[in-house]
Amino acid sequence: MNVPTRTCVQLLESRDVVIQFVDVGARNGVTHLPGLASRIDAYGLEPNPEEYEKLVTGSTDAARQGVISPTYRTLQYFSHALGDAPGEQTFYHRHGAGMAGMLVLDRERLSEIQTHAGNTRFSDRISEIDTSAFDERQAIKVETITLDAFLEKNSISNVDYLKIDVEGFEYQVLEGASPVLDRVGVVVVETCFVPVRVGQKLFSDVDQLLRGSGFDLIRFEIDQEQLGYKTLKAPTHYVPPGYSDPYGQPLVSDAVYVNRSVSDPDRCLAQGAILIEKRFVDEGVHILRHKAGVDEKTCALLADPTVYFSSGERARHRGYRMVDQLMDRVGRAKRRAFGLMGRAGR
Repeated sequence: MNVPTRTCVQLLESRDVVIQFVDVGARNGVTHLPGLASRIDAYGLEPNPEEYEKLVTGSTDAARQGVISPTYRTLQYFSHALGDAPGEQTFYHRHGAGMAGMLVLDRERLSEIQTHAGNTRFSDRISEIDTSAFDERQAIKVETITLDAFLEKNSISNVDYLKIDVEGFEYQVLEGASPVLDRVGVVVVETCFVPVRVGQKLFSDVDQLLRGSGFDLIRFEIDQEQLGYKTLKAPTHYVPPGYSDPYGQPLVSDAVYVNRSVSDPDRCLAQGAILIEKRFVDEGVHILRHKAGVDEKTCALLADPTVYFSSGERARHRGYRMVDQLMDRVGRAKRRAFGLMGRAGR
């Protein structure tokens, strides 16, 4: 356990603060915030009956590949579907389990989009999306409830961390959660930029809803696997992992939001610890210092960039800095030399 994570766990233990984590769309298990797991009560919601059965038996697709949930303080799974109102909703099973959801796919829009072959950023080819994964196997009826009803039913007073990934139905989940959003600390929500489902709400809709409820966007990240192409058959150049491709169109991204209206010191402690664990350090330390009442010595430790790097990473960054300083000196020397040449010429 690294220094920031250990420090945050100690802070949570010192005040007996337990993080409440609700994972909406937990098909492959609850896996977020592993470093804080001992101080987390986790609740995973999965409406797909087949995937829910895999969750409770520990046989998810991810588990078969060696991915397991951290050892949370408590972990419970529920077969609930969340939405904007209680009632009945059609749920579409698809050949690709990760594509199942409440909304009908817009195949015409999907047919325009190409992605990296094999859905991997390391591919140097582009191919059409394999739409067979989107083919419907079965449509069933599921009962939906709202987040506030779920919280009341399970005697959960607040949610420190809310993760939503429900294949285009995220806006409806948030809309149904409106009465309790003021009791949510951090939201991580999958948002889309291209409407590949009929009636789908996009990033702008989700952003306005959350901002209207007192949230600020911290960051969203788009990697190579989340870009679509319409005309290119191959990238114009190789794009290494971690770098952006200026030619593709963003399709989807996880957006991270923080609730500015949280004021209870213990809930702010949970909020700050979550942000630091997810490496939103500046925001996390700010909340711990000004809203959670954490002492200055601890905040200074958590604000120290060096505690977030391994020895290898620190050595690499020292190397980067040395190269930058060398290039800066070379640049200054060139400017001085050209300056002298210019004056001599006059």
